[in-house]
Amino acid sequence: MAKVTITSISQLKSMQHVLSGKVRGELTCSLIAGFHLQKMSSCATWRMRYRDHNNQQKIIKLGTYVDGKIDRVESAELALKYRQQILDGNQPIVGKDSHRSTSPLSSKRKGCTLGQYLLGPYTVHQSTKANAGKHTIDMIAKHFKQWVHLTLASIDGSDLQAWHAHKQKSALSHATILRAFGAFRTMMRHAVKHGVIEFDPSHKFQLQTPAPHPQNTQAPSLQVNPRRLLSKQELTAIQSGIAQYKSKLIAQRSNSISHGKRQLPSLKGLTHPHWFFPFLRLAAYTGLRSGDLYSLTWQELNLAKKSLTKAPNKTKHYKDPIKVELPLDDSIMQIMSAWYQQQGSPRSGLVFASKATDKQMDKKAHIRHWKKILVLGQVGLELDFGFLRDHYIARLISANMPLYSVAKLAGHKTTNVLQQLYGHLAPNVSSSVLLLSAEDFDELPKQYSLGF
Repeated sequence: MAKVTITSISQLKSMQHVLSGKVRGELTCSLIAGFHLQKMSSCATWRMRYRDHNNQQKIIKLGTYVDGKIDRVESAELALKYRQQILDGNQPIVGKDSHRSTSPLSSKRKGCTLGQYLLGPYTVHQSTKANAGKHTIDMIAKHFKQWVHLTLASIDGSDLQAWHAHKQKSALSHATILRAFGAFRTMMRHAVKHGVIEFDPSHKFQLQTPAPHPQNTQAPSLQVNPRRLLSKQELTAIQSGIAQYKSKLIAQRSNSISHGKRQLPSLKGLTHPHWFFPFLRLAAYTGLRSGDLYSLTWQELNLAKKSLTKAPNKTKHYKDPIKVELPLDDSIMQIMSAWYQQQGSPRSGLVFASKATDKQMDKKAHIRHWKKILVLGQVGLELDFGFLRDHYIARLISANMPLYSVAKLAGHKTTNVLQQLYGHLAPNVSSSVLLLSAEDFDELPKQYSLGF
C-alpha cells in the first residue's frame, strides 16, 4: 500500500526550493490550505496563512526548515491542527513563538544534527555568497565528517579538544586547521542566532599553536614533501604517452564507425580528438589547478586579447580574491584557438563543458585520461596530475623569478607556501639579490668614499 502523506510538499521539493528558489519565494501545499515553505536570505521557515474572523490575513510561523524530513511532517501536522481550529469556528491561540513551547518542533530543533543543519539552513545562508558558499560548506563537511550524526547541542569542549588533537596528528598545517575551525565556529554562531542551539561550545575554545619540534626530531607526519621539476625523461615519456593516446582514440573511433556506428563523427583530422588534450596543455602552460580549469569560461580565457584572467576557486571566498593574469603566447594560442573552433566558436560558457549537460564536469574526470597517458608512456602512476602545477612553479623559481611574482602567477596570497615547498630550488636567490644592490656602489666617486 502506498504511504499516505498529509502534505503535497515532498522532502525533495522542499530541498530544491531551499537551494534554488527565489528569496521570499513560497512553496505551497495543495492539501493543507495556506501551508507553505518560505525561503529567506539566511534560512527557510514553515508557515501557514489564514484569515481571522475580521477577514484579516494572518501568518503563523510553524518552525525552521532543517532538512525537509521530520520538520516538514511536524510543521504540516501543526498546520492541520490550527486549520481544524479555524474550521471549528475558533481563533488559533498563537502568541509569539507559543506554538514552539508545545510543539515537538522545539525539542526536535535541539536534536538537529550537524549534517542536517549544514546541508539545510546553513547551505541556504551560504547560497547568497560567492560561489554559493561551496568552499565553506565543503570545508566543514570534509573536516567535521565524523560529526555529521551528532546533534549540534551535544557537541562540547571535549569534542573540540579531541578534534584538534586528531588534526594535529595529521599532515595538515596549523593554518588549515585554523580555517576549518573558523568555518565551523561561524556555523555554530549562525545556529545560536537562529535559536537552533542555546550555546556555542566553540565560543571560548582556543586552538593552541603547536610547539616547534626540536632540531632533527621533526615528526614524520609533519615533514614537508619538497616539490621538484619533472625530469627530462619524465617529460619525454609524457609526450610519448600523449601521442599514443591520441592515436589510440582515433583508431578506436574509426573501428566503432566501421562496425556499424556510422552516426559517430570521425576524429581524424581534428587537432584535439578529446577535450583532455587542450585541458592538459593549458594546465601545463598556466599552472592552474584542475578545479580552476573545469570552471574556466571563455570570458576568462580571452583569445581576442591573448590573455587569461582567473580568480582561483580557493580564494573566491576572500574579501579581496586573488586574480591570476597571464598572457597567452603563440603556442598556447594555436592550441586553444583550435579547441575554440572545434566547440563552434562559442561566445560564452565553459571552456571544458560536459557534452551531456553542457555544465561543469566532475572534478575527477581528467584522472583516468592522465593515468592512460602515464601507462602508455611507461611513467610511474605515482606521478599525479598535480605535478604539472608543481613543475610550473618549480620552473619559475629555478629561473630565479622573485617569489612574489611567482606567487601572483600561481594564485597564492603570500610567498609562505612557496618558500616552504619550493625554497630549496633557489637557495642562492637572497645572496644574488644582495649582490645586485652592492654592485650599485662599486664605482662610487672618490668624494663619496665611505672611508674604509
